[in-house]
Amino acid sequence: MALHGVTSQLTWDVVAEFNSGTLTGQSITSFTFDKFDMDKLSLFFILSMDDDIRLELDFNASYTSGG
Repeated sequence: MALHGVTSQLTWDVVAEFNSGTLTGQSITSFTFDKFDMDKLSLFFILSMDDDIRLELDFNASYTSGG
C-alpha cells in the first residue's frame, strides 16, 4: 500500500461470501503511524491520540454474464 509517499506491505484480514453471482465481504487491516513515516498530530485541542490506524473496507460486487 502507498500512503503519504511511502510504500509498505500490509496484511488484510478478509471475510467474503459468494452467492448467486454476488460477492460481499469485509477486509480489515491495522498499522502504526511509523509504518508509513507519518507523525501523529500535535494540536492543542487533541489531548491524546492512539498510535494504531485501522482501515476497514466493506465490498459488494456482482457478476453478470455478457451472453
